[in-house]
Amino acid sequence: MKRFYIKQGTSDKLLLIFSGWASDERLFSRFSGAEQDVCVFSDYRTLECNVKIFQTYKEIEVIAWSLGVFVANCVLLNSGLPVTKALAINGTLYPCDDEKGIPAAIYDGTEKNLTEENLWKFYRRMCRNAKSAEKFRIFTFSFSIPELQEALQNIRVIQESEPQFSGKTIFTEVIIGLSDRIFPPDNQKRAWENFPDVKLVEIAHYDEEIWGNYARE
Repeated sequence: MKRFYIKQGTSDKLLLIFSGWASDERLFSRFSGAEQDVCVFSDYRTLECNVKIFQTYKEIEVIAWSLGVFVANCVLLNSGLPVTKALAINGTLYPCDDEKGIPAAIYDGTEKNLTEENLWKFYRRMCRNAKSAEKFRIFTFSFSIPELQEALQNIRVIQESEPQFSGKTIFTEVIIGLSDRIFPPDNQKRAWENFPDVKLVEIAHYDEEIWGNYARE
């Protein structure tokens, strides 16, 4: 994984952000105004991460989005880190799943048929409308098509090899976007049906409103 500090060395508290597939720290620059240190993870071709470097922090909060929800749970569940709050946005612990995640045909088709043109179509589907999608164009990510395909393959392999964590999760709060066209809202509801703190919000898969609410600008 790639690790990028938006803010470092200013606090004994840390915010860990797990980005979605095909995105990175560029989406989260607004968090530079946060009170705590901020570190963003992306590039899920491997989930290897030395979490011991975060042991010096007294408190750690987590925000995970999209496929980053699955990744965050994999990385932090048995880490022993002092995670006090963890928010999952528009993602589940079942990234490729017909009932609780992205339907397998769509997930696998995205990986196998990925091109620059199809990637832009994916970004369009993430956004609420054409205006929001045009604003999204300001972000220029450095991933190549083979790298993005490898990330999807890796997550699929890890999901199939894990015992689904026996229902255990790091998350304390879940937000489900009712206009999500990547992780179907009904699948998200099934994935989190027994979770105590789930909020249903009228947002798309990627929605600036949510990040603004949590950036603490």
